[in-house]
Amino acid sequence: MIAIFLITIKIILISLFCGYGIGSVFLSDNLKKSGLISISFWLGTVIIAVFGMIFSLAKIPMNQVAIPILIICMLIWIYGLLNKKVVFYFSKETLIVGGLTLVTIIFNLYPLIKIGYPTTISLGNLDPISYTTVADFFKTNNVFQGNELIPFKPYLWSVGDLVHHSYRWGSPMILSFFASILNVRSYQVFSILITIFFGFTYPIVYLLAKTLSKSKSNWLSWTIFLTYAINSTLLYMLYNVFFAQIIFAGIFVLLLILLVKYFTDANKNNFGFNSYDFLIGLTLSGLIVVYPEGISFVFLGWLIFALFSLFTKERFFYLVSFMKIGLIALLINPMSVKTAIDWNLGLFLNTIKVTWIGWEKIRHALPLEILGFYNLYYYRDLPKLLDLFFGLLIIAIWLFGFFRLKKKLLIGSHIFVFFTFFVIYRFIFPNFFTYHKAITYSLFFYSVLFAIGLEFIFTFIKNKIIILLIVLCLTFLSFRSAWRTVSQLYYHARVVDVSLISLEKLNENKTIDKPFYTSDVFLGEYDLWKRLWREYFLTDKDIVSLQNLTQDYVKKEEIPYVLAEKNSLSYDNKTIKYNKIIWKNEYYLLGEIKLIK
Repeated sequence: MIAIFLITIKIILISLFCGYGIGSVFLSDNLKKSGLISISFWLGTVIIAVFGMIFSLAKIPMNQVAIPILIICMLIWIYGLLNKKVVFYFSKETLIVGGLTLVTIIFNLYPLIKIGYPTTISLGNLDPISYTTVADFFKTNNVFQGNELIPFKPYLWSVGDLVHHSYRWGSPMILSFFASILNVRSYQVFSILITIFFGFTYPIVYLLAKTLSKSKSNWLSWTIFLTYAINSTLLYMLYNVFFAQIIFAGIFVLLLILLVKYFTDANKNNFGFNSYDFLIGLTLSGLIVVYPEGISFVFLGWLIFALFSLFTKERFFYLVSFMKIGLIALLINPMSVKTAIDWNLGLFLNTIKVTWIGWEKIRHALPLEILGFYNLYYYRDLPKLLDLFFGLLIIAIWLFGFFRLKKKLLIGSHIFVFFTFFVIYRFIFPNFFTYHKAITYSLFFYSVLFAIGLEFIFTFIKNKIIILLIVLCLTFLSFRSAWRTVSQLYYHARVVDVSLISLEKLNENKTIDKPFYTSDVFLGEYDLWKRLWREYFLTDKDIVSLQNLTQDYVKKEEIPYVLAEKNSLSYDNKTIKYNKIIWKNEYYLLGEIKLIK
């Protein structure tokens, strides 16, 4: 358990170190005062992803560049210190927001703490296998590799899928960086890292709300905490380990904060390059390499904003600003921009097809469920009249919040993009999973609008007891709904457990140099979690599983050995019996089969 906390602390400190220097050098003074720490975390994430990608494109693997990335960040620190730009702000607000961030992280680490050691857990989604496999691959390889299927190496299939099909380089690059720095395998870092990323989305979403709000309230940070940090709809995505999506959310919010401050503070008559152009271009580059499909939401929002801006006197400033930002992002990351555009075009064509989706059926979320006050997944659907009543009430609060925003056109343009996706995937091309993903991509908007709208309503309520009762009611609903989701992971998690981890010893055994089967080939079992994690832990061995069984190089008469769990030698009236054991441990046997019947 201590190892879990040590890794958590190290990751947070390293991320802040990587971003604090560049934040101190390039951010405006008022933005430093309002949220340097939360911005620094996400700037650090962007730097790790972008520099990791640049070095990888130069064919230099992560185990050779992790330390140089830290050195680059240290040089930025030194420059900032010499020029007296590095500052440290601490306030009561910092203490409150920081405390709630830590609560969020510990709350969501609770199921892992129960297990007692750093490992990967999930509600069942298999994404962690792809991310950890690619992250470990990036330690010694680059993005140009992994597109060939090497005989007896089925784990490489996920590398080809993530790197050469979906072009999602940045997220496993970040995971590879921390695994390299901490000198561990990626599966030991994955669940901790995704929990930290989710935890640090809370302060950046709060900073967005504070930046957009026209007034201050003591309840703003708490309302964002309830509707975002412990939102049961988002926790479902966290526990199903949508790694890149969670990183995307934090970077997207950072991008919006920088744009709002840029368009608020900048001299509209100055068309030269400035620090905001650089920071936004760098952040956009990081977003593209981490989650390429996310650029659709960004670019379409910018396009709508730019079109409406044509009718304002500041139209040239906005158009030139977007051109400068786009140019910087393109110069930093030309290859990823191209692959991201190609991937988004193909992705849209695929998602408008109404096809079977390998996911449990999810209701189309309504406002009460979007904000996490009612559990979308594990509660029964409410009666239609209650759905209508609460839906209209929350929409009214959202509208109050919208009309209290600064930069309504910029935020409204992005919300309009998401609303269009909702309509498309709900009514035109019904696709419950894509609709659900679009909701969770944009949920921070509804959290911010609700918090600002509720803050405005509270100004008309003079009785503090009534306000307190409303807050307590919302708090009860949020925590009750959140606990319903976290308890699913606590009691029903799929775990990379000690039996799977024990295969590392076999992987390191140099005396076993011949190919062997895994038991699923003969027994017909189809527990994907176990099967794919076995492949992960046996990356240095030549194996045949159900994944690569049909390949031409597999000749059964030349492969005499089978790996099987001691407690799973029989399945569906089939039994594995050994004639000779060549390796064993507490959980597994490897040997020559005597009889199968």
